[in-house]
Amino acid sequence: MSDARQAIESAEAVVIEGDGGDAQLQRARDLLETAEEKLHAGEYGAARDTAERAKRLAIEARERAGTQD
Repeated sequence: MSDARQAIESAEAVVIEGDGGDAQLQRARDLLETAEEKLHAGEYGAARDTAERAKRLAIEARERAGTQD
């Protein structure tokens, strides 16, 4: 989950509110929150998978922001 948090923080530094990556970044934040809930519930595999999805979305949001001019 640490990787997902780092990816989200990295994306937050470049994603501008209202651009295409903004909604994707919010979805990543939501997924990370869900992953944390699953972790606390003892659903370790599901937590890991959800955190990985959050990480991928955050990376995509950051990349998308990098291509906006």
